Amino acid sequence: MEPQVLKVYFFLLVFATIISRIMEYIKIIFQWLWPKIKILQYTGDFIWSAVKVNLDRLGLEYDPVKMRDAVDKISVAVSMQVLAFGLGILFCLVFKLEVVSALNLQLHNEIVKRVLTGLLAGAGIGPVHSVFRMSGEKRKIKELKSAAQR
Repeated sequence: MEPQVLKVYFFLLVFATIISRIMEYIKIIFQWLWPKIKILQYTGDFIWSAVKVNLDRLGLEYDPVKMRDAVDKISVAVSMQVLAFGLGILFCLVFKLEVVSALNLQLHNEIVKRVLTGLLAGAGIGPVHSVFRMSGEKRKIKELKSAAQR
């Protein structure tokens, strides 16, 4: 990997780890607040009733207690991921962070660059690894093509 790309990779890994740790604390607070805030309960009930209607319409058999628990867990996970994306985007916009230019992507809008950086960092460590793995594979393909043309 080129030194500049390596710096970007390290930055995104650190940034994604920080966001991940913050989200762990937010999740603990969120789980503590859930029974205390009525709108969160109403939201959970609304999602469950929509899922239940569709399961019943499909004629699927299910244990309502286990299914409700699964729906609540998925709802919390989706909420946490959306918050992580939002937190990543917010940090990048406020602190004017972007790594898209260092990856040689041709975008001219600074806001779009920051939003993409925030989405990547908010997605977590796994997607950061995947992006750089794909980048490395693309570079290998280009090198093989240029070697084949010689």
